[in-house]
Order: sequence, then C-alpha cells, then structure tokens
Amino acid sequence: INAEYGGNSIVVRNLNELIYGRFTQLVSILNILASSCIHGSGADQLIRILIQNYQILKKATKQIDFPPKQFQILVDKIAKELTPNVYSLLEYERDDGSKAKIRRESNTKPKLIFSIEDYE
Repeated sequence: INAEYGGNSIVVRNLNELIYGRFTQLVSILNILASSCIHGSGADQLIRILIQNYQILKKATKQIDFPPKQFQILVDKIAKELTPNVYSLLEYERDDGSKAKIRRESNTKPKLIFSIEDYE
C-alpha cells in the first residue's frame, strides 16, 4: 500500500486504520453468526462466507502494514473468539446430518478447516 500512495505516511496510516476497523467489524459479525447455532442452508452459506473471509484475512495480513498493537489485537480476536466458534459450528453441524447434507458438506468443511489453518 505504501508504494501505491507515494509513501505518504498520513494517507497510508489512515487507510490502514480504516481497513483495520472494517476487519474488526467483520470478525465481530462472523463471530456472532458462528456462535448462533445456524443449521441447514444458512449454515452452508455461512461456511462458504467463512472460507472466503479467512482467505481474505490471510492475504490482507501479508499486504497491509497494521501497527503491531492493532494487528495483535485483531489476530487475538480471531484466534480467541472467531476460530473456536467456527469449530463449534462445525461440531454442531456434524451432529445434525442427513445423507444429502453429509454429501454437500464433504467439500466445504475441509476447505474451511484448511482456510483456518492456512491463515494461522
């Protein structure tokens, strides 16, 4: 981001703070959704969204220069709040399985677990 804005540190700092704020909001919303025991097609959609967002967070953390304190707070929030709730959602979904559902999830759940592990 720094090179794109000609090294203007104020613009880069403001942009990084804006992005950090959005990621923090995103993680909070996903945390609420993951902990709400959604089942059925809603859970399938949530799992797909979680896959995309872990992939985005992984890419963003490589490219964005968050201040160390803000970055650590975001990483801690993901590790301590979001990821455990996602694993709980997967457990909850596993207990509620029909044959069609198991077939559908045979692809999405491993992708989600891989995305989480790849991010960490």
